[in-house]
Amino acid sequence: MNVKSSFQLINELYLWGVRDFVVCAGARNAPFIHVLENLKKDINVYSFFEERSAGFFALGKIKKNNKPTVVITTSGTAVANLLPSVIEAHYTGLPLVIISCDRPQSYRGSGAPQSIDQVGIFSNYVEKTWDIAINKFLDWVFIKNLSKRKPHHINVCIDEPLIDEAIDESLWQEPKDSTSVHELKDKNFSEQIDIIYTLKFPLILIGGLKQEDRAKVKAFLLKLKSPFYAEAASGLREDAELDKFRIKCSEKILPKIEFKSILRIGSVPTMRFWRDLEGKFSKLPVVSVSHLAFKGLSRHSKLVPLSLLETVEVEKMVDKLSLATLEQDKSQCKNIQSLLAKFPNSEQAIVSKLSQVIPSEQMVFLGNSLPIREWNEFASYDHPHPCIEANRGANGIDGIISTSLGLCSSNQPVWAIVGDLTAMYDMSALWPLSPNNQQSKLEGDFKLVIVNNGGGKIFEQKFKEKLFLNTHTTDFKSLANFWNVDYTTDMSIAKQYQRCICELKPDSEQTAQFFKEYNELFE
Repeated sequence: MNVKSSFQLINELYLWGVRDFVVCAGARNAPFIHVLENLKKDINVYSFFEERSAGFFALGKIKKNNKPTVVITTSGTAVANLLPSVIEAHYTGLPLVIISCDRPQSYRGSGAPQSIDQVGIFSNYVEKTWDIAINKFLDWVFIKNLSKRKPHHINVCIDEPLIDEAIDESLWQEPKDSTSVHELKDKNFSEQIDIIYTLKFPLILIGGLKQEDRAKVKAFLLKLKSPFYAEAASGLREDAELDKFRIKCSEKILPKIEFKSILRIGSVPTMRFWRDLEGKFSKLPVVSVSHLAFKGLSRHSKLVPLSLLETVEVEKMVDKLSLATLEQDKSQCKNIQSLLAKFPNSEQAIVSKLSQVIPSEQMVFLGNSLPIREWNEFASYDHPHPCIEANRGANGIDGIISTSLGLCSSNQPVWAIVGDLTAMYDMSALWPLSPNNQQSKLEGDFKLVIVNNGGGKIFEQKFKEKLFLNTHTTDFKSLANFWNVDYTTDMSIAKQYQRCICELKPDSEQTAQFFKEYNELFE
């Protein structure tokens, strides 16, 4: 019954909308591997040897296809390696499904090989956990009722013989209604939106947005005609139609604007200013409009479902900021452009140049810590990039390359921009790129841009202790050689390669001087 039950579970997940299965093969998940290897259906199977990368790769697939994705592991510590990606899925509302194969329940607590307590390992980061003996349970109808806004954990206990019968493909079922497969939409909540109308002179902050939400947010901003600050992950940062309302120069100008409240739209912003709402701006009213259930602040604030944004009557928002507040912004934009020209080899200028080199229609995945912040601040507004993604759930540097690889497709190249420590943290992620990987089905162009500044420089301005920096003198040419991909130190040449690592090394003195003079602009 192992093979039959595995077949049926895969079929039920398929009916639920899953088309991508990421597997980390081992003995205990052999029935699932057997089914997926031999099943001739419209599914994609990706093989990984390491679970942490597999989990984050699956998140990229969810972001790309807007459908749930499954990761199947063997038993033991393999399951534990998925915790970081499950946490990220939890905070970004992504339907990551974990099937952890397990030894029989009677083995628990015995110390037998590869027998750990897998049930509950993901704690409250999954919507629900199931603990199932596969040879006693053939009814998987519970899957139809799973939420597509949270991760899930199905722990399946499997006894030997692991592959116990042939596959009967005549039992396979196809969806009766093809429209039921694609179902990642905001629910129509009944909460009232009157709280938005009470905001006095709100400063509008646009965080990350899902692709399908960007048009409705843009329409709202065009009707409102009030100054706003948009981060890159919104996809609206460089939208030409919004230019006359956009605050461009830097988030550092925001405290100088005479606002009296905050209206956040989208996910929790990256900016330092948002964190200051817990401190120096803790008295300001804050309303968040988001598809996620997180306010992003520990103090009192309000949350409105983004699905209701289209019902907001902008004429009721009478106390709007004047567009005259943008005059200072225009002046500072010129000053920042002068600094970028003055320090052309600074990290900030390199990021700005990179935004001009990458074609507008190609996808950019921004790594955490410095890359996403520097892109928000210094990317060119004259070269729009509407296709921006990032992992901003838990804001970690783990799994960044893996997620960006999951976004690859034949019709849209991906540029992943990461720091050096992020690249070191995720070196095994490049497994799908290797031409020697016979199991890889990865399609499309992929450029990994590593901004190598010799350590964790995001901490340099905050702490004096050198231990924070993890200083090093490593370069990444050997990493490219290891995975047998092209390597360059020229971002323009990187455009010519199908898949490559592009290593960029900023001048540390220019970077420090740019940062000093940049801060002086806003004192």
